[in-house]
Amino acid sequence: MSVKLDVKDKKILYELSKNCRIPSVRLARTVSVSREVVDYRIKQLLSRGVITCFVADIDISKLGCTRYLIYLELQKVSESEESEILKKIVSNPFVSWTTTQTGKWNVIFDVIAKNANDVDHIIKGLKEKHSQKISDYKIATQLEYRHYFCKYFSDDREERKTTECKPDKTDLKLLKAITKDARANYISISDKLGINANTVKLRMHRLYDAGIIRQFTIEVNKEALGLQAFNIQLTFKDTAPEKMAQFLRYVKRHQSVNFYYFPLGHWDLEIGVFVKEVNELRRIILEFRNKFSDVVRIYDCMIFYEELKPNYVPEGVFE
Repeated sequence: MSVKLDVKDKKILYELSKNCRIPSVRLARTVSVSREVVDYRIKQLLSRGVITCFVADIDISKLGCTRYLIYLELQKVSESEESEILKKIVSNPFVSWTTTQTGKWNVIFDVIAKNANDVDHIIKGLKEKHSQKISDYKIATQLEYRHYFCKYFSDDREERKTTECKPDKTDLKLLKAITKDARANYISISDKLGINANTVKLRMHRLYDAGIIRQFTIEVNKEALGLQAFNIQLTFKDTAPEKMAQFLRYVKRHQSVNFYYFPLGHWDLEIGVFVKEVNELRRIILEFRNKFSDVVRIYDCMIFYEELKPNYVPEGVFE
């Protein structure tokens, strides 16, 4: 159910989506309210479920990890049995974004891991306990992935140059502490990790400069914003590199595309689309067909029903 937001709420969300670590004093000046009002409104946006968490957008490839998308088809499950399966999935320390949907696949979730054995362990655990309830599943290894957190409020930030940095154990502890609490101040992080606050600040800046942290942003409840989310899977008719690159540039710039990934096998490209009305989705699909009919073909399209876990790097990755 959508939440009514006024102009100041939207300005706050816009600024937090660009940088959720922006100090309240500076944010207050930008929005033209007092610091107390900014802090109050942020608390309200959290309590009303508009902001689900403050995210450190982390480049998992620089941690030696790969993202896997798991599709599950369930059969003959009661509401309580489905709830039990979903609870087991969401609680797994390597599971990231999780959603239910209304097509062939009942549950879709991400696993972030350093090797395929970790993914296999999760699937085997589900099948052992719920073998009669899982009728089919599919695993798509993600070769290239990008999520655009800011697209709900503004254009995503431009790509930037980065430096080299190999994270050590302390860096991993820091990333674990901020992965879904990226607005935490340096002192609270310092107390949690037992290291100097200035050291926390320096390390965070170094991880950002290295591109390990892409940005500090927010994960939002799209339903609260009055948005519907869809997945569109595509195959390429023309695999000429320049044609594929042209289409990908179009996808990256599209105001309604909030993620894309290239899977290993299955289909060629998957994109996430958010719209206010279903007829907007039809317009986007017609755009694809009219502008790129010689390049791509729509393989499948599905609607996301409920997001059960926000899109942040799960804590198990940092162990």
